[in-house]
Amino acid sequence: KQASLKGVLARQKIREKQNKIKEKKLLLKLKDERSYFLVARLCGFLSGDGHIKSRIDKKGWNHHEVRFYPDNLELANLFVKTFKGLYEKSPLITPLKNYYRVFVTSKVACNHLLSLSTYDTHNWKIPEFVFKEDKLKYEFIKAIFDCEASVNKVNIQFQSVNKKGIEQVSELLESIGIHSKIYSYKRSTPNWN
Repeated sequence: KQASLKGVLARQKIREKQNKIKEKKLLLKLKDERSYFLVARLCGFLSGDGHIKSRIDKKGWNHHEVRFYPDNLELANLFVKTFKGLYEKSPLITPLKNYYRVFVTSKVACNHLLSLSTYDTHNWKIPEFVFKEDKLKYEFIKAIFDCEASVNKVNIQFQSVNKKGIEQVSELLESIGIHSKIYSYKRSTPNWN
């Protein structure tokens, strides 16, 4: 038992060193403003159809998970390419019934993305840095609309159960000259998102 515990602790130290190296690489990448386009895109994807979990299990182990659930494979592949470009790790794509699950574990990515915003279905918000530049606004809007918008003959609809998030999206659209209206309605089944 002592030998296996020493092995576990040794692996933890190795992982911690590797994470510090990855954090330094990320900081270097973020000095290049073009990296923020990738970050804005990931934040849009995660606000729309994803979430991030950092948790400690019953045994005291840390878990850092990023999950994304797009409807089509093209979007799943774009997420993987974007994530790998920033964090140098490839998420796995799993086809499910009517959608795909994109999954990756990364402490560095979780800590970085959670330092920028929240991604909970009911409480996601647009990161502050997105509001600073039109190109970042476009990138975020494209990503979140790819996840949550639909197009019909007269308009483009974006739906969410997060009222504050919708108000932020409307504000973001207005800042780039796109006028929008917010409508609210109650679902016939109140437990549905």
